[in-house]
Amino acid sequence: SAGSADAWVASSRCILNHYLRARVDPDRLFLSYYGTDTGRIPPTRTHALRNWLGVDDSQLLVGNICHMYMPKYYLGQMNGLKGHENLIDALAIVTRSRPDVTGALVGGAWNGATRYENKLRLRALRAAGDRVKVPGPVDGGFAADAWADFDCVIHTPTSENCGGVIEPLLAGVPTIASAVGGLPEVIIDGVTGYAVPPRNAEALADRILQVLGNPRVARGLAATGQSLVRTMFDVRRTAREIYEVYEHILVPRRPRPKEFDAVLPATDRCVLQ
Repeated sequence: SAGSADAWVASSRCILNHYLRARVDPDRLFLSYYGTDTGRIPPTRTHALRNWLGVDDSQLLVGNICHMYMPKYYLGQMNGLKGHENLIDALAIVTRSRPDVTGALVGGAWNGATRYENKLRLRALRAAGDRVKVPGPVDGGFAADAWADFDCVIHTPTSENCGGVIEPLLAGVPTIASAVGGLPEVIIDGVTGYAVPPRNAEALADRILQVLGNPRVARGLAATGQSLVRTMFDVRRTAREIYEVYEHILVPRRPRPKEFDAVLPATDRCVLQ
């Protein structure tokens, strides 16, 4: 349905490559990552989440905050989009190995899928007892204050653009993500965090234990990631970028905005390797 006057702004290189494979004219393609208020996530521990869960600082808190998307059974899916089943299985392995770890999967069911949420809660109870908590939904303000309470955040969906990893990195929390979609553009393995294959609970558990066993290195990578996302997703930078995209489209003699390269800035700032 696109015409000669249409242009596309991809929100990751992954999406950009999808457009290229669909034979969209490269001259009509641009790249600009999501814009966000990078100052809205406090980088210091507020204890909001820990107090709600009843978890003190003697425990290492591992998990995430995200919606629970039920599987599309009519497409043959058996697990949810965000990989909560895989997370529960991995956290069960970790908590058996480390009695000082508590898992927390915060968030509610998307679009009223409460049966799926309850199914995940039962799965966590059977796999790890009260060591993996599934407390339910929280509002956006609480979530913003909660990120820094984690010692490690895990985001391992089966499909994703760049979502789910920006907030924990803004909080300076070590982050593990599945190597799918646009996530490797933010979680650069061994530079800003760690990447794992999706649907592999054993590999994820090993990586969590590595992060918890080497906190200095993990925090160093998180600091590099924090520096990256503060630039990469800064709404002041991305708004200017979008303005320059429109300016170039309307006045082609104006230069194209330079595409942001996530790899080089992150690598340049990494001092732990």
